[in-house]
Amino acid sequence: MSTALANFLFEAVNFLLLAVVLAWLLLSPVRSALDRERQQRARQLSEDQTREHQARQLLAQARQTGEQLQQELAEERRRLLDEARAEAGQLREQARQAREREQQLAEQHRHAEQVARLQELADVIGQLGAASLRALLASLQGPDLDQALIRAALQQLVELPAGLADLRVEVARPLTAENHALLDQALGEHVDATLDASLGAGVCITTAAGRVEASARALAREAAEQLAGAITGGQA
Repeated sequence: MSTALANFLFEAVNFLLLAVVLAWLLLSPVRSALDRERQQRARQLSEDQTREHQARQLLAQARQTGEQLQQELAEERRRLLDEARAEAGQLREQARQAREREQQLAEQHRHAEQVARLQELADVIGQLGAASLRALLASLQGPDLDQALIRAALQQLVELPAGLADLRVEVARPLTAENHALLDQALGEHVDATLDASLGAGVCITTAAGRVEASARALAREAAEQLAGAITGGQA
């Protein structure tokens, strides 16, 4: 082998070795930088994906929260509307009841006025009827009327619960012998009757247990009360 060829080969080998060493020295930082860049981009991509995933989760939660809020707002609106309707119904019912009470009070007032007027009229008619009945009974001047009233009083006297203590007898007219004997026999003692012309006819017997009156005055008073009651009761 010639010296020129050997030098050429030696230089070629040196060049290759130098090229390899330079390539290794120059490309290694670039390769490292590229690796770091790839790793950084990978981390960035992973972080971006993580943030995107978190953002999607937050968006889903926000949508869910918004839907829940809308549902709660809708329920609250329905509740408030129902309460407003119920309150309005109560107010209408209270107003209706108030109107009914006013109508009832007005009706009761009118009825009371009518009853008062009818009572006044009934009292007047009863007084007139009583006066007429009293005059009629007073015109029957006979012992039969007094005797009938005395017998009626004695029948009522039997219903009194106690005895004849504190006996007092009042008659409208002087007693005949027959009527006197009738009273003595029924009362079990001699009767000292006192005259009371206001009785009209008949007798009034008073004891400690009560009073029994069978007279024209009592009949007239009862007739007046029944007439007044019939008029006011019929109107009611």
